[in-house]
Parts: sequence; structure tokens; C-alpha cells
Amino acid sequence: MRRKHKPVLCAAQDDSRIITIGTAPDPYEASRLAHVMRRLASVHSGPYAPYLTLASRSVVIAVCRHAYGLPFAVLLLLLIFPISIISAEFHVAGVCKYTSYKSTGPDIAAFPFEVAVSNCQWAMRITEMGTNGTFGYTDVTYDGKYTYYLDYQRAWEEHARQGGGKDHKENVAVGSVGKQQVPHFPFAHQAGAIWLTYASRCYFGQFTSGDKIQPSAAFGADRGNSAQVSSFLLQKADWHIVQDADGLGLPERVVYMDDGISGVLPDGRILRWPAPYDQGFTNTTYEAFDYTNLANLRIPLRSRMQTFVVDLGPRSPTKGLRLRFRYDILATNVNAGLPLDTLFQPRIPGVTFVQDERFSRPGVSMSVSYTVRDGLWRDDNRVRSSPEYASTVRQTPEVTLESRRFRRLIVISAFVACSALAAWWGYKTKTRKSGSRV
Repeated sequence: MRRKHKPVLCAAQDDSRIITIGTAPDPYEASRLAHVMRRLASVHSGPYAPYLTLASRSVVIAVCRHAYGLPFAVLLLLLIFPISIISAEFHVAGVCKYTSYKSTGPDIAAFPFEVAVSNCQWAMRITEMGTNGTFGYTDVTYDGKYTYYLDYQRAWEEHARQGGGKDHKENVAVGSVGKQQVPHFPFAHQAGAIWLTYASRCYFGQFTSGDKIQPSAAFGADRGNSAQVSSFLLQKADWHIVQDADGLGLPERVVYMDDGISGVLPDGRILRWPAPYDQGFTNTTYEAFDYTNLANLRIPLRSRMQTFVVDLGPRSPTKGLRLRFRYDILATNVNAGLPLDTLFQPRIPGVTFVQDERFSRPGVSMSVSYTVRDGLWRDDNRVRSSPEYASTVRQTPEVTLESRRFRRLIVISAFVACSALAAWWGYKTKTRKSGSRV
């Protein structure tokens, strides 16, 4: 259940003693408001905690407090006198060790990564290494509204440079856009563990342990299958947060639960796992170790995420629940602030094919496919006005049905309104004639 917050009042003061005032409906919006006020490194507060921020690139201080509990005069006093400052901007470099447990034995791979966090926004790059150097990289970012994914491969660029081969493919990268704050992408499955370790402060701050939240695991999270970009799957989870001075913090432990449902038939009938797993089971676990302090934040140096699946196949080494995937995160560098080239929408390296899922919603998967040639991610209006969007709407039965129902509702409403108007006009005319005869 999402927490209900009281309105927040924000005041900002720069080195010229100029005061900027703003209001926000809740602490999350206050974070975004403070960020707009000269790129403040704002932090997300708990429901009753002070909201203190400090700019990382200019001498600007902002203070946000709940409007009902603190007069504006006190806000100004807080700006004048020394206060405790919390910086929420940092970046980490490290390695993600991925282990896939197969019937033939464990398959292990290592992926260097970099992640930058600013308020509720974050950006990470996961690098694919080979014996001959770098194969490519995956950028996964969240700009406060959408999650972006971009996969670049050297082989694709070489293929495009040579004319695209027989299929004439000219793209050097593929991308995706989705609504979900949590990166559960099967094609960037390492991102979930990295996000949990370093970029999940704001997300967990919106919920209470025991709520249903989006899964951080991609493989095996969706009833034994991979969670997709357009998936709105929610899992019951319990967690413990290592709180920072602002009342938020990164999770120390998280346990995600499978609901015991293995699938749903086209006619709506629910299928469940064999007993005892039909009552639910632990699907994913996460634990952080060895913290370091960065200003007033506690940052994990190591973490581990594990996913368990029900395996009853004939080749299964252990019938029942077994460990299927493991991610070990090891930080090698932790620093305050952001790299100068940090972007919360991935930089497009060339012609990129995009599958846009931003208009999907629970029960309706709506993927708009297009090619980006100008190096810019499309905003909502540009996507909606594209021929690809119109074609996708026509091919999406649920959207088409809703459009028909909406048009039918308009026609019916217009008919009812016209009938009522005609009846009223007839009554008025009759009344006038009756009056003229008297």
C-alpha cells in the first residue's frame, strides 16, 4: 500500500541570499521540485522526517518541511543557521558476478558496471567482456518518469558498416522504454541486483515492508518465466532498510515471495504449482554486506541476490525448489557526486531500433516499434503522433475495444443529451402557447 503523505513546503537560498519558495504534494514531488531549483541534490524524506538538501555544484541550500507542522519563518531560520546536510548524489564502479545453475553445472560470467545515483534518478552501464576485449555495453537509466534500456554491440556496428548484410540491418543498438521504476529486463538481468544495491532508496521509501512491489529479478520472477519490460507483476516482499539520517536508506535484506500460481489459462482458470509450493514460496532473496560511509549515507560494498524456482523436470538434480540464479555485487570504487557525462536517458550511439512500452498498462501490452536516426529519445507527444503508434493502436484489440466503447459512449451521451434538449424545448414551446391563449 502506497503511503499517504502530507503537503511539503520547500525554501531554497543561494549564495546571493536569494530565496526561492515552492510547494509539493508529497516528499517525492518535493525531491523533484528541489532538483529543479538549481539542480539540488535533494533527498527523499520519510513521512515525518525533515527534508534537507545541499547542491552539489553550487552554493545553494534547500529545506523542505511538512507545511502543516512548520511555519515559514522557521524555514528561513533554518536557512540562516547551520544545518545537517545530506547528499544523495554518488557513483559506484564494480563487478557483477553472475552464476546460472544448470543441470550440467554452474555457468559463471563477470560483468563490470558503473552506476550513478542522483535523488530518485539513476543511470548504470553494464559492460560485456570477452577474450578480445569489450563486446558491447548495456545502459539502463531512470529519469524520474520512465526506465530506458539501450544495448550496443560492436558486431552490430560492424555489420551495419558493411551494409547490413542480406537483411540490410542498419541499427547499431536496440532500445526500450517502460513505465516500471524497477529494472527487471531479461536482456539486462544484472541490472536488478545493481539497482537493489545502490539505486533503490526512493522506491522502497514509497512502501512498507509486507507490501506488493515490483520484482528486481528478471529470470524466474514471473511464475517461473522471465519478467518482461511490459510486465506489471507485483510480488509480496519483506525487507529491512539501513536508515540514513533522512529516514530512508538502501535495503539490507529483501525477500520476494511467489504467490503459488504457475499460470493462467485463456479461459481464466488459475494453475498452481504442486503442493506444498501452491501456497507460495521464497522466489528471490537479497542481502547486503560490508558498508562504507559516504557523507551521511551508508553504501554497501558487497551484496548478493539469489532466485529460486520450482523444478520438477526429469533432469532436475533436486526435485522441488532449487537455486537457479545468483548475482554477487562487489564495489571497487565509491565516490560522492556524479561524473560530468552522467545522463538519465542513455546516449544513442547511432541508428537504434526501439520497442517502446511506455503506453502499456496492466492487462494491455502495447509495444510501439520505431527506428531512431536523430540520436534523440522520443517524448510522449512525438510517439503518439507517429504512424507507428497509430498502427499499434489498430493492432491492439484491448485498445481498439476501449476506443469503440468510448466512441459508443459519446454517441449514446449525445443522443441522450439531444433527446433531453428536444423534450425541454417541446415543453417550453407548449408552455408558451398555453400562456398566450389565456
